[in-house]
Amino acid sequence: MIMKEFLHEADDDQYVAAYRSLKIPTFFMQSIKVHVPFVNEGVQYDDIIEVDLANFATGFLDLGTDEKIKEHTWRYKLEKKQNSQDVYSRIFATIESVKN
Repeated sequence: MIMKEFLHEADDDQYVAAYRSLKIPTFFMQSIKVHVPFVNEGVQYDDIIEVDLANFATGFLDLGTDEKIKEHTWRYKLEKKQNSQDVYSRIFATIESVKN
């Protein structure tokens, strides 16, 4: 999980390959720019338009091969009836389901 206060650092090109090679999703917490600036080289967080202001977490997992692009993403919003613990529980359930 990349927390909100580290999003501007996490968009550095040196991390793109790491995010794309992980076998479990990376979650970008409270990124209103979703996953785009983190998994694409040459794209900076401040250069991307705000995509989802209500976004609490965005997950990204690259399932592609050298021949085929296949990305899976998740978006979690903090609904009025939920607290952040509910969202974290859903995130951990997602990670568990991907691992199995």
